[in-house]
Amino acid sequence: MTKRRITIPTAKISEGIDLCLNNASQFCEDAKLLNSKSSHAHALGLCIYALEELGKADLLQMYSDFARQYDVKEMTIEKNEVEHFFYKGNHQELIDKFGFSDKINPFYDHRFKLLKGSGRAFQVVDWGKLLSPEEQQNIKGLKEFFEAIENKDYYEIDIKEQGFREEVMYVDYSREKNQWVHGTKFSQKDIDNLIDDIKRAIELFNKDETHIFRSD
Repeated sequence: MTKRRITIPTAKISEGIDLCLNNASQFCEDAKLLNSKSSHAHALGLCIYALEELGKADLLQMYSDFARQYDVKEMTIEKNEVEHFFYKGNHQELIDKFGFSDKINPFYDHRFKLLKGSGRAFQVVDWGKLLSPEEQQNIKGLKEFFEAIENKDYYEIDIKEQGFREEVMYVDYSREKNQWVHGTKFSQKDIDNLIDDIKRAIELFNKDETHIFRSD
């Protein structure tokens, strides 16, 4: 059962951001090792975990900014409409693609954290201009990952399902195809590109002047 709410003292948020980024970095290192051993599906699974932790760090940063602006001593993250957790802008297309229909707690919703993390890394939403348009053209791993979301028949990743991560980590059975489903068609080079993109996004997050424990 998904937790409905979490309350965090404002003074502890920066520590949480730091821990999330460190965990994302470790997932990347572990994914790199697995990928070098031809365990591409599991490496992709760890990349997804890394993006989720990056997304959680970005979510915490949003709450930290709010707490600082209004001098709030603790923040409660609880279920609400998904639009509530984005910065200003029109994100309906992405929201529809990710299949959100009910209220969510963003701290625990895997799809939301992936969308947040990917947005931070790939600038697919609205997180400021961390990368120039020219730099964005060099991001290949995340582009291929989002193409996978749009082309399920090829990569067999269904982002709209809460358990989509399991599709690359576990064995399942498809009644529609009358066959067992496991793994991914991403190549070793695809995964390496994705890992590099995520690591770069983590580095940029640490250099971001709005990052609370870097700017204080």
